[in-house]
Amino acid sequence: MMSTEVRPDATPASAAPKANRMHWVPVRSVSARHRPRILVQLLALNQRDRYLRFGYLATDAQIARYVDQIDFDADEVFGGYGPRLFNWKGLTQLDNVTDILRRKPDSRQAVIQLFDGDDIVGEHGDVPCTSTLQFMLRGGKLHMLTNMRSNDAFLGLPHDFFCFTMLQEIVARSLSMELGTYKHAVGSLHLYDVDTEAAQQFLGEPR
Repeated sequence: MMSTEVRPDATPASAAPKANRMHWVPVRSVSARHRPRILVQLLALNQRDRYLRFGYLATDAQIARYVDQIDFDADEVFGGYGPRLFNWKGLTQLDNVTDILRRKPDSRQAVIQLFDGDDIVGEHGDVPCTSTLQFMLRGGKLHMLTNMRSNDAFLGLPHDFFCFTMLQEIVARSLSMELGTYKHAVGSLHLYDVDTEAAQQFLGEPR
C-alpha cells in the first residue's frame, strides 16, 4: 500500500516567475504493522474532517471496523486512481494535461483517463468509478468536468467532490490560473439500502 502527495514545484521568491510543474512524491509504503498508527490518526479526526474523509460522520466504532478490514495485500490507498494519475503504462497523466494546456491553452485534449478497457477483464477490487477528468482553460480560468460511470451518492459523492475540486485547484495553481466551474456527470448515481438510515440521519442534521 502506497500513499502519495502531489504538489507544484516551489519557485524561490528571488527567482523569476515560471510555470510550475507538478510531480508526485512517494511518502511511505504501509503494511499491517502500521494498522494501529492508521487507527490513531483516523480517530484523531474532528467531525468536519470525518465528513471529508468518509463522506459521513463516522463513529469511533465505524472507523475501527474500517481500519480492521483493510487488506494490505490486496488494497492500495487510491489504488484505482493514484497509479493511473502518476504512473500509468509509463505515463504521468497529470503532467500531460498541464503540459498540453501550457502549449495549447484552448486545447480540448487535456483529458485524464482513469477507467481502462482492462478493468472489465476478470474480477478485481480497484476498478475506478471515474471514467475521465477533463480540464479546460476558458477566459483565464481552469474549468473541470468529471465523468463517472458509477457513484455512491452517500459515501462516494461528497468524497469525490472534495478530491476532484482539490485536484482542479492544484492544476490551476500550477498553470497560474484562476479556478473556474466544476461539473460532475454520473451515469449511475445510487444509494445502497444499507446506507439509507444513515443518509436520512445526515439530511436531518442541522446545517
